[in-house]
Formats: sequence, C-alpha cells, structure tokens
Amino acid sequence: MESDYEHAPPPPEGGPASANVPVLVARVEFAPASKSNKSDARRVQINALYFAALGIWSVGLALTSEPVYGTLAAIVLLEFALAFFRIARLTGQVVGGERTSERLTPILIELCAKAKCEPPRVVLRTDARCIAAVRQRKGRFELLLLHQFVEAVSDRELRALVAHEVIHIVHNDIKLAKVRSVVGLVGGFGLGTAIWIAAGYEIKNLPIFLAAFMLGVLLIRVLLSPLNRRREIRADVEGVALSGDATAAADALTIAYAQSTAARERLYGRPPWRWLLSPLDWRMPTHPQLADRVARLRALSL
Repeated sequence: MESDYEHAPPPPEGGPASANVPVLVARVEFAPASKSNKSDARRVQINALYFAALGIWSVGLALTSEPVYGTLAAIVLLEFALAFFRIARLTGQVVGGERTSERLTPILIELCAKAKCEPPRVVLRTDARCIAAVRQRKGRFELLLLHQFVEAVSDRELRALVAHEVIHIVHNDIKLAKVRSVVGLVGGFGLGTAIWIAAGYEIKNLPIFLAAFMLGVLLIRVLLSPLNRRREIRADVEGVALSGDATAAADALTIAYAQSTAARERLYGRPPWRWLLSPLDWRMPTHPQLADRVARLRALSL
C-alpha cells in the first residue's frame, strides 16, 4: 500500500507554522498485510522445539558425564524453549487498512519533511511484542508499530510518538543497537567457548556451549542496554521539538507503556510462570524510567 504526496501537508492546529515545513516529494510505503500469522508462529515453534531438544540432550549429559554443566545447560535451554512456546501463542501478523494509511501518511510526510529524512517503510503488526521501533532492512529504515496502539490513540498522540521514532532515524540510533548486538555475539561466543573447553571440548557437550553462548549474549545485552538511555532522552526531547506537542508525547508514552506491560503479562504470565521464565522476563534497561520520561515531557509543555 503506497501513498504519494507532492507537498508535505501543514502541521495540525497549534503546531509550528507551515511556512517552516520544507516542500518534499515523498512516498510512504506500507508493508502488505500477511494472509495469516501461521507462518510466523510456526517459525517460533520450530525454535522452541530446537531448544527443547537441546535441553533434553543436556539432561542426558547431566545424568551421565556432566552433572554440573549439563544441569545448568538444561535449565537455560529448556527455559528458552518454554519462552518460545509462549511467544508462538501470541505471535500476530502484519496488517494493513486504508484508514490507518490515511492517518499515518500525512503524519509521516510532515514530520520527515521537517526532519529532512526519507519516510520509513511502515510495518503494522498485531502481536504486541513491540509497541513502536525502528529497524533497518536492506539499507532502508522501517517503522514498526503495534496496530492496537495506533487504534487506541488520538492523531495528536500518534504524531508525537512517530516524531520520537523519526528522531531515531535522523540520528541513526539503530547503529548503536547493532554494535550492542555484535558485542553480545562476540562475548557470548567467548563465554560459550570457555565453558565448552572447561566441560570437555567434545561434540557431545555442544549443548553446553550453546547454553553458555545464549546466556552470555543475554547478560552482555543487559549490561550494555543502559548506554541507549541518552538516545531515548534525546528522542523524547527532540521529538517534542519536531511535533510541537509535549502533552501528547507524554500521553502517548503512558499508553504505550501500559500496552507493553499488559503484553508482557500475557507472554510471561504470573507466578509460577514468571519465576520459571526469569531472567528472560527482565525488561531490558534500554529506556529511562517511565515516570522520569513523563515528568520531563510534561515539563517541556510548561
């Protein structure tokens, strides 16, 4: 689904003067709706089965040659298997819709024209694992949005949240996320190799390596995640400057956090499920506390 505009539309009433909006020929592309969520869910289920098989293999190691490393590997791998099984139950799909396109297209055209960047490809999903995010595929930015969030917020709130994500695009903040991923992979490989050597550098102990690798990646990502907070603060502040609506930004953030929390409750459940899935249920500390962000945004509206 694509929409073409010859000029950026004027900002909503109360926003910056339209004379400050540069003229920009642009196109907003929306990812086509998927026929169903079965293929995505199936891929997650295959991952779950993969980790379950490795976990059972580790149980065998624990009962035979590696009681300590085998037990630890079994706990890690079976926990990942359980998490993927639960994720598969909540996996949604890409959706479209003329109404959503009509709302988002002028917002993106205006904000990207002011920010002097190319509008990202829009991907609307229904699985609630991500309320809003920017990613890069084949050299092009994509804006991921939760369809339920788009339906729940006003145009002002939607515009304010999109402005936040546009700032991430302008500063290419996705680059730091890629660096964290690479460091996590390298560190995880190092930890996995060290544990594998300690357990006996044999093929039969491969699940021990994989468990240590996954655990190492997770721990390093948690340790490096706070480095992203300054970029989130910048996106909040500059996003308000771009949208001109600090109150809507604070309201949108509150709604997004509430939907994210509800989704995590459905995914990880309550005790004992949540206990079984710890530490996978930890929220990555990539963002400042919600209360601090909302207070900062509301102060900008004074």
